[in-house]
Amino acid sequence: MAYLMTMCNCADINMILFNAGTGYTVQAQTEFPSDGRRLAPNVTATPVTLGTWHLIEWHVKYSTTDNSADGITQWWLDGVLQGNYSDLHTPSDAGFYEYQLAPTWGGGGATKTETDFFWYDHAHVSQRP
Repeated sequence: MAYLMTMCNCADINMILFNAGTGYTVQAQTEFPSDGRRLAPNVTATPVTLGTWHLIEWHVKYSTTDNSADGITQWWLDGVLQGNYSDLHTPSDAGFYEYQLAPTWGGGGATKTETDFFWYDHAHVSQRP
């Protein structure tokens, strides 16, 4: 499952559930032209309990200049800070463009053997000037 926040210039930053063999954690993945990587939790790595409601909060701030790598992303799971990165190199575009809930399965060539269900309650997006 991935929560996509699409930026202008075809650059994305995604919120994903990722299983590194020890259970799912909430992670971020950048797909900027100058910064593409998966950002694992670097503060707390709370395993996501499947089948229960969770609150995910996410903050993204663009770099201060075109050449600086000082953009920020932070995310919380059920009120607990999971990741805090302050070295993003975001593109020099208009910034936040679209928010999209997109439950996807990466697959990696394997066969999907079960049916998944996703329920969403609230999505709130805000921007500060």
